[in-house]
Amino acid sequence: IMPENINLRGVMYGILEVTNGSGVLTGTKKASLPLLCGIVSWGGFSIHAQSAAFMTEKGLSVKKYLLGKAAQGILAFFISSI
Repeated sequence: IMPENINLRGVMYGILEVTNGSGVLTGTKKASLPLLCGIVSWGGFSIHAQSAAFMTEKGLSVKKYLLGKAAQGILAFFISSI
């Protein structure tokens, strides 16, 4: 159950690709600063796929990276809500 003021399409786009998601969210009257902060901090799966290709090649942990980015996005959402 989503509150009325959240643009679900913008959130889904933002999870996949930050530029399109931010564009959809800011193109509506219901843009939410905390959602935008969370999406920009998360970065989008398209960026993570590019990063994972490099990190795997260098022997770095993709799992730790994704957990860190998720935590960063959640923290950005909550901090900007305050």
